Amino acid sequence: MFFGVFWISATFLFAEPIPYDPFLNAEPGKIIRVTPDYWKGKLHWPGEVLKVVILDVWQGDAIFVRTPDDYRVLIDGGQNSSPFSTFDAGYDVIIPYLKVIEKINSLDTVVMTHPHSDHVGGLVAILKHIKVKEVLDPGMDYPSGTYDKFLQLIEEHNITYRIVKDGEVLRWGKKVRAFTFGPVRIYHGTNSDPNNNSIVIKLIYRRISFLFTGDCEEASEIDMVAKYGENLRSFFLKAPHHGSATSIVDEFLDAVAPKYAFISVGKHNKFGHPSPRTIEKYMKRGIEVYRTDLQGTIIVLTDGIHYSIETKYTRWLRKYSMNPYRKKD
Repeated sequence: MFFGVFWISATFLFAEPIPYDPFLNAEPGKIIRVTPDYWKGKLHWPGEVLKVVILDVWQGDAIFVRTPDDYRVLIDGGQNSSPFSTFDAGYDVIIPYLKVIEKINSLDTVVMTHPHSDHVGGLVAILKHIKVKEVLDPGMDYPSGTYDKFLQLIEEHNITYRIVKDGEVLRWGKKVRAFTFGPVRIYHGTNSDPNNNSIVIKLIYRRISFLFTGDCEEASEIDMVAKYGENLRSFFLKAPHHGSATSIVDEFLDAVAPKYAFISVGKHNKFGHPSPRTIEKYMKRGIEVYRTDLQGTIIVLTDGIHYSIETKYTRWLRKYSMNPYRKKD
């Protein structure tokens, strides 16, 4: 598509933000919140419903997307087991969720936003036990045994592997539009290079939009504001970096201007996430915040006009765990 190619070739040429572009934004019109009961009899794929699930994987990210065309995406996979914990988000949460709740054994795309262990760790189990057609990766060098194993499994299973940057159009079915907004450039010497190199994706379905941010921090956020401006505006925001104090600068939050923010974070985590200062920023702007540490898994259903938000504790899924390092409940 000419549009996508033009974007990429012009990455460093814009002195001013890209003007508002309807192609990059949700349709105007009234948006109506409904109860989860509204979807009875309508939850089938292919169909008219977009499903976005922020899975409770303790301290990490794992987001499942099922588009109306039944295109299936997993964005990040939480952490894997370590000498300090047998918990593995892939084995203990994601695989049970996919098999028991969604009743699927395959994914069209896995997005590894960046190679920190709380995002890539659980993906090792996914690549071993779930059929995956394609993996998207920001492509930064990162010394990690877990990341190396992830790359090894991609090669062993002959999975299509793509390094993506900002300005790409993602083919996630005919009814939705998806674009990469970050990373705008390769970051070196920032507060956290892996975080700032996170893949950032905007997903649009009719009047509803989502912005998935990985762990992007100030450097990446400022660059996205400078390049995309008001095209960042999204109804739902997956909060950057688990609501840390080093994420969500004012300029970025004001550009996105979400109605809701979802924070994927572990209860009593050692990092002190989310930061009270960050929560205050959301509250000051009247943004409704949902947190996996307080409310569990967050499920959004929408037909592009109506939407519902439901929270559920999904720890019972662990009885279906495939984790070889822990006893089943």
